[in-house]
Amino acid sequence: PTAPLAPGPVTLLLRATDRVGNVGEYVKVRLTAISPGEAAAMAAAGARVTGTVRYGDAPLPKVRITLVRADLKEQAAAESDEKGFFALEGVPAGAYRLTARGLARNRPRTFEQPLVVPAPPQKLPRLDVEVR
Repeated sequence: PTAPLAPGPVTLLLRATDRVGNVGEYVKVRLTAISPGEAAAMAAAGARVTGTVRYGDAPLPKVRITLVRADLKEQAAAESDEKGFFALEGVPAGAYRLTARGLARNRPRTFEQPLVVPAPPQKLPRLDVEVR
């Protein structure tokens, strides 16, 4: 049904029906349709993974952040700045293990969690990483 859809701004009218049959009001959702070429270029560029590293309530600088693939190869790495902010650029969609390693109060601190990076144009929310 989207074959004749040209790239550009589009307004969708949505209405939900719950499991018992209650029908909601129509809601307008504005979005931008993209061409197959634009979608391929976005996917090739990869995603941007951003976040803030904290120890307790304080931002933690100089923490090494890495994304490791299932085959244990490092995909991307960055270091948090003085405000604890980090950004990993050009990350391909897929499943990873996010790790953070740094020092706080003269002791090594770490954080690990699985992370699934969606294919563009979906965006990953900003991550809050608390090392322990």
